[in-house]
Order: sequence, then C-alpha cells, then structure tokens
Amino acid sequence: MDNKLFNMVKRRFCGSLEVKEYRRRVRRGLLTWEKAVALKYLSPPGSLLDIGCGAGREALVLYDMGHTVVGVDISPGMIEAAKSIAHEEGKDITFCLCDGIGLDFPDSSFQYVVIWGQALGNIPGHSNRLHLLSECLRVLKLSGRLIFSVHNRDVCEPIAYEKGWVREAKDMLLEDGDFILEGDAPSASDTLCFWHYFRYDEVVRLCEEAGFLLLECKLASDFGQKGWDTIWVCVCEK
Repeated sequence: MDNKLFNMVKRRFCGSLEVKEYRRRVRRGLLTWEKAVALKYLSPPGSLLDIGCGAGREALVLYDMGHTVVGVDISPGMIEAAKSIAHEEGKDITFCLCDGIGLDFPDSSFQYVVIWGQALGNIPGHSNRLHLLSECLRVLKLSGRLIFSVHNRDVCEPIAYEKGWVREAKDMLLEDGDFILEGDAPSASDTLCFWHYFRYDEVVRLCEEAGFLLLECKLASDFGQKGWDTIWVCVCEK
C-alpha cells in the first residue's frame, strides 16, 4: 500500500475534529438507504462485522436490530469514541483497531459484513481494495452477505472540481479514479485526504474478482435516499 496516501487517510480520521464530527453523527442513526438495505438484506439478525465503523453510528443501530456486532476502524480515537458511547448506552458491541485491509478473524466468522460511509474508497490501490473484499469473503459464512457503499465517480468527480476540492498529487502515483481532496469536510477543511471514486462497471468487476455473487448494485436514491445519486450501494453474497 502507498504509505503516503494511506497516511493521509489516517491523519484525516485520527484527527480530533473528525472524531468529534463522527460522534455528532451517531445521533442521526441510519440513513434512509441504510435502513432499506438492512431490512431487505441483513435479515434474520446474525453475527455482523462493521468495517470502518467510525464512532459507531451504524453499529449501534444494527445492534438494536438484533445483530451481534463487531466494529473495526483504523482510528484509535474513533474506536475509543465508539466504545464510550456503547458503554453509556449499555450495548454489548466489540470495537477494535484494524489496519485497513487485513481482518484478524477466523474463516467463516460472520453472517454479514458492511462497509458503509464509503470507507472502501479510502483504501489506496485496486489490489488493496480487492484484498479487503477477498478478506470479507473469507470471514463470511456460506451464503453470507457483504454490503458496501462507494462514491459514484460520474457524479462526484464534477462536484469535487466545481467546489475546488481537488489538489495536485505531488510525488504520488495515482490510479484512474484516485483523487487528493482538501476542504471536502467541515471537520477537516485544511487536511488532505485520499479518495477513490468508482464507476458502475468497476464496482461490478471488483465484486466478481473477489469471488462474490453480485445481488444488486444500485444508487442510494434507488433505496429511497432522495437526491443521493452520488453513492453506489452494492450487495454481494458468498
């Protein structure tokens, strides 16, 4: 993995302002599209791994829906925030640090895996993203499901340029669809961050290369999130 790019991601999501923002977001619960997908595909309740869990926004609600939840994230601050909130609310959720592409769990550990909040787009390199999805396949039980969301490049790229977020990638080798952004989040307006934006064909190909059966790949707006053609939502099965 390109350490320069990944260190950008770590600096962004380990920052105190970013952790504070993610703690605030916990109060809003699941988004409309997340609720719709959870009701349709995360049933019946089972063991669930939340990758890129942040301060626990999704994990807390999924726990309330009956799942046994484990959340992982690269940011110690996010993990501590998630643990604190879960403890305050009396919810038995396990939160632990993760390196971003490897999963420290035995084969066939979970019925479900979710990578929401577009965390997959913060992993530099197609081979590393593929490795993470292959790891998801490994830790899923037979017929287990993976659901992930990513930025829709066809919509998000023009927005990023229009808003002036895109920065020059100095001394960094970027792949097609990679961007260095600054100012795209109020909590980290002066912090550079790596993002990868996806087109539909790339999402489908990534799932197939990882060995998954693709069930559905639609925009968040197709799951009831009005105006959210910025996000692809992908549902796969082992």
